[in-house]
Amino acid sequence: MSPHLHTRKRVSPGGDWMVSPPKRMLVSQHQKKVTILDLPEQVIHQIFSHCSLPQLSNISQVCKQLNTFTMSFLNTTSSIPVLFPSMTVATDQHTMVKFFISGSEKEYSLNMNKMAITNFKQLGIMVKKMTCLLTTRERVMVSTQLMSRLSPCSTLSPSSQMMSLCGVFLHQIVKGWTDEEVVLTARLVFNTFNSGGSEGPVASVMAPSYHLGSRPEMEMHVRNFLSSVFYKEVAFGQERLWLETLLLQVSPMRDITTMTRVLLLISSPAKEQDWQFGVQWADHVEAIPATYAVASARYHMLVSLLNTIRQGQLDFLIPSILFTIFQTPSSWLPENVGSVLLLLGNQTSYLYLQHTIRQVTTREDVCTNCFKSISTAVIGLALMSARFRWSFGPVFDRLDEVVMQVPGVQREDFFRAIWKALAEEVTDIRQAEGEDWAVEGSMHLFKVIRMIGQKMTEKAFMHLPAATEERDMGIEE
Repeated sequence: MSPHLHTRKRVSPGGDWMVSPPKRMLVSQHQKKVTILDLPEQVIHQIFSHCSLPQLSNISQVCKQLNTFTMSFLNTTSSIPVLFPSMTVATDQHTMVKFFISGSEKEYSLNMNKMAITNFKQLGIMVKKMTCLLTTRERVMVSTQLMSRLSPCSTLSPSSQMMSLCGVFLHQIVKGWTDEEVVLTARLVFNTFNSGGSEGPVASVMAPSYHLGSRPEMEMHVRNFLSSVFYKEVAFGQERLWLETLLLQVSPMRDITTMTRVLLLISSPAKEQDWQFGVQWADHVEAIPATYAVASARYHMLVSLLNTIRQGQLDFLIPSILFTIFQTPSSWLPENVGSVLLLLGNQTSYLYLQHTIRQVTTREDVCTNCFKSISTAVIGLALMSARFRWSFGPVFDRLDEVVMQVPGVQREDFFRAIWKALAEEVTDIRQAEGEDWAVEGSMHLFKVIRMIGQKMTEKAFMHLPAATEERDMGIEE
């Protein structure tokens, strides 16, 4: 056996056993790691101020806490260069429209170019990602609060560009949402803009006592907002939802007059020059479109809105809406009535004339003047077919349909109304003798009188159908 096994512990000189020193316990000191989330919010916001919109969008999706920090960053002064890089601090040399951004006392100018559109598209995408876990109502609230940071420095400043960009921003967020979410969003956006209820800007313009054109700055502000947010910038496939929601918001009882005002406010020509600022209501009752191009440019928006309504639940209101449109703000010129009907197409023209005839023929005391709206439409169709150099065939078809719907005892009054409308056109041209439009207009009017006269003579006296070659001939003479 090994001698080491028999070794005994020695006794110290003092008689005590030699005791080993106590072992030190190794305690693991687990220290908490410091991350970016432990930094003060102001410091994190300072970091965010050096990011771009796409980078900020990605950061907001990392975790819930960073998402909270990015949400709070939206309302800070340091966020302005990040959120609105297309807006620069204005100087005295800037002639562009100037805006205030809440959180800053400086004035900013907007250069409306591709950079501005890209800026607001990216801003919409960022907010869409940032708010993806919120409810629809909360997402709309965040979006409207962000856009409410922008305001023009003057109430007379043109707002069309900024409203257009707000529409671009909003519809980047709403794109791809369900119909129910879109309708709810449209309601919330409208109510936010029209805050104040009956005293809100939209309600004020739509009030029956309001005289169109009396407050051009408010009309332009409302027009630019409604046209951009509820139609022009709407994502493809959502146009009907936004337009129907707008009409039902301004008139829950489906009042035709109120709906008509909205459609005309959105679509009527407007100018933002200082010397001619406002919606050009007078164009409908004073200015004749000389060519198809002019008529299309003036009424393209209105025709587009009406065609959108035809696709939805309010399509049955189209004839009534048209009838009221042609009386707002006062009776339209026949040429403008004819332009809209021709651009809408034969089917809509037919429905409008049938609706108007029913309103007249169901009355007991029918007279020549009762057929004024019908004669205005028929003469307008004929005059603008001449100006557009289109065939008279569809015009004669509409005339035949009208005559068939008018009871025999009332036809004499109808024909008198037609000739009276033509006589009024001749009077207008004679009073403007020497003016360029009168010279051109007289040629078209002569053609219309000759062809309608021949048509009515054949129907009234000869009981013969109109000659095919005469119906289909152009207006090249």
